[in-house]
Amino acid sequence: MTALTTLSLQDNQIGAEGAKALASALEVNSALNELYLYTNQIGDAGAKAIGDALVVNTALTELWLGDNQIGDSGAKAIGDALLVNTALNTLFLSHNQIGDSGAKAIGDALVVNTALNTLFLSHNQIGDSGAKAIGDALVVNTALTTLVLGDAYGGNKIGDQGAIAIADALKVNSALNKLFLTSNKIGDAGATTLADALKVNTALSKLGLTDNNITDAGKQALRAAKKQRSAHIDLDL
Repeated sequence: MTALTTLSLQDNQIGAEGAKALASALEVNSALNELYLYTNQIGDAGAKAIGDALVVNTALTELWLGDNQIGDSGAKAIGDALLVNTALNTLFLSHNQIGDSGAKAIGDALVVNTALNTLFLSHNQIGDSGAKAIGDALVVNTALTTLVLGDAYGGNKIGDQGAIAIADALKVNSALNKLFLTSNKIGDAGATTLADALKVNTALSKLGLTDNNITDAGKQALRAAKKQRSAHIDLDL
């Protein structure tokens, strides 16, 4: 099949075996650009099969695997693929069961990956160490422009330490344009450090921080940083 460029199979009951069949096709298919599989049941085994396919696939640019019961081993397989894959630019892994080790594998991949520009990881189980791994990657990554670690439907377990690691990265990162940390556990310490980062960062245009543990002191620091900033930023508190 050399004509189909988009395949949407969301909201079904596809499990690991179905995902493996699709992965086998991806190893040889050079036409498909977008694959939508969110809200199925592929699990870690299905994610691993798709990850293995991404090692050799050079055509797929968008992969949507949200709400699929994927945990750390599945995320690690996809992270391993991103170490060598240079085609994928959008990866949606929200609403899964990915924890710190899965986030670390993806963070490790972002250190060398120069293709992925949009990453969704909201509504998982990522804590401070996972956020730190992603923050460490952002220090050197120049490709990622959108990072979603929380949204209105759910976030992660990122607290002040994770927020501080990401803030430290923002002081030198000049690529990230949109950052969503909605629905986490960030307090005033994390908010204040993010505010300090905003004073020197001129790339970020959107920062989402609603539904955290930030009090008036943290919010005032962020609003003050917004006023001092030379570039406009849309700040959600």
